[in-house]
Formats: sequence, C-alpha cells, structure tokens
Amino acid sequence: MTVRPTEETFDRGMDLSLWRKLFRYVRPYRRNLAALMFFGAGTASIDAAFPLVTRAVIDDVTANGFRFTMEGGPPNDPGLSFSK
Repeated sequence: MTVRPTEETFDRGMDLSLWRKLFRYVRPYRRNLAALMFFGAGTASIDAAFPLVTRAVIDDVTANGFRFTMEGGPPNDPGLSFSK
C-alpha cells in the first residue's frame, strides 16, 4: 500500500537546502543555463507576438480589403497581383 502525501506535507514551505544543492551542481553550467533562460524568454516573447501580428493583419484586411501586388520582376513578367 502506498502512502499518499497530505496537505500538511506541502504546507511546510520550500526547503532551501535542496535548491542550494541543485545550484552547486549547476554552477559549472551557469553560462549555459543563462543562455537557455535568455533564449527561452525570447521564444516566449515571439510566441506571444504572433497573435498581435495576426490581429494587425486581420484588422488591416478587414478595413482595407485584400490587396497584394508584387512588381519589379523580370521585364516580361507582369508580377503577382491579387485584388478583392
């Protein structure tokens, strides 16, 4: 039979000695850990920006209609043109 932890077990707070022990092992890799945290924050920021960019594109298309032109290709190429 397994013993399940009770609420009192988790109510004692954090044991800082475990964190100290962890940081002792991580100390040689602190630059790698800092880089990991930096790139993780950057990835989270980019993921958070996608809905903002999508909102701006949808608002622009809703307000102005869908118009896409790409000119300046080879001399005989009319280019791409999409209009609503």
